[in-house]
Amino acid sequence: QKVLTAAAQNLTPVTLELGGKSPCIVDASADLKAAARRIMWGKILNCGQTCVAPDYVLVQRSVKEVFIRQCRAALEEFLGVNPLASPDYGHIINNAHYQRLLRLLKGCQILFGRETDSQTLRLSPTLVDHPDLDSPVMREEIFGPILPVLPFDTLEEAIGIVQKNPQPLAAYFFSKDKQALKVLQNGFSYGGCCINDTVLHLASPYLPFGGIGKSGTGESHGVYGFLTFSHLQGCYHRLGQAEPSLRYPPYTAKKLTWVEKVMDLF
Repeated sequence: QKVLTAAAQNLTPVTLELGGKSPCIVDASADLKAAARRIMWGKILNCGQTCVAPDYVLVQRSVKEVFIRQCRAALEEFLGVNPLASPDYGHIINNAHYQRLLRLLKGCQILFGRETDSQTLRLSPTLVDHPDLDSPVMREEIFGPILPVLPFDTLEEAIGIVQKNPQPLAAYFFSKDKQALKVLQNGFSYGGCCINDTVLHLASPYLPFGGIGKSGTGESHGVYGFLTFSHLQGCYHRLGQAEPSLRYPPYTAKKLTWVEKVMDLF
């Protein structure tokens, strides 16, 4: 908002790539092992400090426990039993954000994780079980290695939960059911999405990348970025000497009739 305010004072065009609470929705038909691996990879990438990191997971109630076990297995495969000792796992950018993440975990029921090292500003990947929708961890963008997991029974219920927050920058849908995917894709607004994966939509030069509403405005990447950051300049070059009299006054009734006929052609 400060950037837009400053830009407005100078009539400067602005493209904003922001963030938000990017949801993952996993239904009972999904490949749970693949879903868990891809979601956890998206979450631990730069310790969750990316604008398109999975922010929370909505998983169909009937497969929730299996999904959680697969998440734990994926993390152990990626980072070992002690993620804080892994050379492939990073740290939080500064102490202020480290403390902010710890505050988000207050009062949360931890499924696994929450190992910390205040000296290196490391927080292990942490799954949170079914937090209240009005809790800080479900109202603020997490931007860290914390992943709330919430159950749902119907797709409409899952969509309703997502709609309690502003439009996210990204959305991630996991399902083998084409009709379910169609319902999810059309169920709420978001900047861009992946089906059965996370994050990788921003890697393609053939796809526009950008937000909507509070997650941003404008698009970048590929031809879309070229158009966004360019000014399309029109130029009309008149050839020939013909001068149609319809163009110039006086505008008689006969001329106006002909003008209307010409306009009807377009």
